Amino acid sequence: MDTFEIGRTVLETGRHLLTGSLVLTAAVIVLSLVAVLQRDRRLIGAARAGFYGILVLVAGSSSCLVYGFVTGQYDNEYIFNYSEKSLALPFKLAGLWAGLDGSILFWCLILSAFAAAAAFQHHWSSRHPVGRRLEPWVYVILGLILFFFLLITHLVANPFEFMDLAHRQAQAARLGVPIDPAGHLLDGHGLNPQLENYWMAIHPPSLYIGFVGFTVPFAFALASLIARETGDYWIKITRRWTMVSWIFLTNGIILGGLWAYEMLGWGGYWAWDPVENASFLPWLTGTAFLHSVMIQERRDMLKAWNIFLIILTFFMTIIATYMTRSGVVASIHAFAEGSIGTWFLGFMAVTYIVSVLLLFLRLRDLRGKHQLESIFSREAAFYFNNLVLVALAVAVYFLSMFPKFSHDFLARTLSVGTPHYNRITIPLFALLVLLTGVGPQIGWVKATPANLRRNFLLPGLAGAAALILAMAAWAFTGELVTWKQALYPVFYPVAVLLGLSVFVLGTIWIEFQRGIRSRVKFQGETALQALTSLFVTNNRRYGGYIVHSGFVLIVVGIITSSFFRDREELMLTPGTPAKVGNHTVEVAAIDPYRDRRPAGPGQPYDKEVARFTIRDAAGRKVAELRPERHFYAKQQLNVSTPAISRNPINDYYVHFAGSERDGRVSATVFVNPLVNWIWAGWLIIIGGSLLAILPMPVRKVGLVT
Repeated sequence: MDTFEIGRTVLETGRHLLTGSLVLTAAVIVLSLVAVLQRDRRLIGAARAGFYGILVLVAGSSSCLVYGFVTGQYDNEYIFNYSEKSLALPFKLAGLWAGLDGSILFWCLILSAFAAAAAFQHHWSSRHPVGRRLEPWVYVILGLILFFFLLITHLVANPFEFMDLAHRQAQAARLGVPIDPAGHLLDGHGLNPQLENYWMAIHPPSLYIGFVGFTVPFAFALASLIARETGDYWIKITRRWTMVSWIFLTNGIILGGLWAYEMLGWGGYWAWDPVENASFLPWLTGTAFLHSVMIQERRDMLKAWNIFLIILTFFMTIIATYMTRSGVVASIHAFAEGSIGTWFLGFMAVTYIVSVLLLFLRLRDLRGKHQLESIFSREAAFYFNNLVLVALAVAVYFLSMFPKFSHDFLARTLSVGTPHYNRITIPLFALLVLLTGVGPQIGWVKATPANLRRNFLLPGLAGAAALILAMAAWAFTGELVTWKQALYPVFYPVAVLLGLSVFVLGTIWIEFQRGIRSRVKFQGETALQALTSLFVTNNRRYGGYIVHSGFVLIVVGIITSSFFRDREELMLTPGTPAKVGNHTVEVAAIDPYRDRRPAGPGQPYDKEVARFTIRDAAGRKVAELRPERHFYAKQQLNVSTPAISRNPINDYYVHFAGSERDGRVSATVFVNPLVNWIWAGWLIIIGGSLLAILPMPVRKVGLVT
């Protein structure tokens, strides 16, 4: 057998393994249902083992597809479209999720791994009577969801399809790809060069893990409704599942922003693009769920609301998948339009109707022991936090889909831009930041005036001072134009957000100081020992404070880099400086390189390199930048790669758009303040989340939160 026959055999094996996983998933569903009817634990054990088998089959199928990418089986249509000989190995491996068909298979792989892990977890926790009653229903729900995605891979998104000879010849003629006498393609079309970036290699898997991870708590929530086990068992057993999913989703969103910032050349990281927004939707509702379950654990309240939130979060993950893969919204990130959207619409409709109907039928079982007694309480602050997050999710969804809705119902497409999003979301984010500072510090049940004074007086004064300073700075720069803006801070949403950010950091600082002083006084520890003890004895609480600190840093970074940056589109003559805010920029020369092939794997390209120097107001050199412009002959595509010089205060960012025959250079130059605080806040959030997710130690009296 030659390499083409071997490759085809391997890929056909992958197809058969995928079919086997579909059949086995159906068997697991049937076994679990029969186990419920016959109350037979042996059948439940068989279903559990079935999930392990599904994982093996889907992993084997995915490995076959990866083998096809690595060995260059370009007769396969999916591999041809997303790979080529010169592609670096990491991006060939990333071909598994580079396109629609492979991404659905990758989704199945992650979901089968999570289902197997949940089954393994239940194997060790099934001694709990509630866990034993929930287990078969969890398997049924996970199995049905996995069955749907596996069915999609068979019917509308099969990555194992081969092109016939006529199709291969047509592709070779269209793209100039070599083909051998037997009709086998010897190269592929390749990835879009803008996707050949390390952030893009890890951004989609992180998002997918975040999306798929919420399936497990959703399955437990529905199982608790079906089995009428509506206590907090399902919350306790899924808390870390939810946290892991939230961490990966947060990570994926930020990595996507990093890719956009470093590759697209527009000087930003978030453009309210509909597909960007799609990943943001489950993050918002998942964040609401994480905060809300604390109220149920502490006060036995909001049981129905918590189940609704996890249903909504799972629903948002499917909506995000639909928006990305159906072609329903226009985006540079979206996959091509196809029939898959209809399948997702049907799945969403069935899932939402069944889930909400089941929740409605169990409302009596979901009554808590306590009710909200005061709006000045931690329960109220967390609940309002939930409402704001859900309101943000609803607003972002409708704004993202508004062009589609206007096209379908008004017979014309109306666009929605960044100003529309900012006008609606900035006030909601301001309220969210305020509640981030209030929620963890205010007392349970009903806060006393003394509690409010002790926790919020100094942070409130600090926040007010920051607000006044921000308004004064804005006025000094000439942005203050009306007396209303001077008298009413609501006309200063950016200044308000900065003031609130200082307020939140102040509340966190006071809480850490109070905890450290207490341990130093009563335990005789040093300050460093006391800080370590706080993390060890109450990692969930203090890990949460670290996460909130990172969130505030991101808010400050977004505000300053979005509203206080300098940006100029320039046509520069070498040796002649131009102004960009308080800085000057000068281009020295253009260095052309023709028929350039990078060292190692990679597409061949021609490139131009422009040499820029940026100086501050005092004439000091602050950055030397070498942005590049590449031309890829195979794809007839120009790609400009911006150059960035980073420091904690400013990013100096140059996008090189091209050169003229007379030597002039077209470029866009940005000075982005505090943008690196966003990436720092991201790392702090990940660190705090990992701390909070650690197994909780046995707490001593007086340390319970």
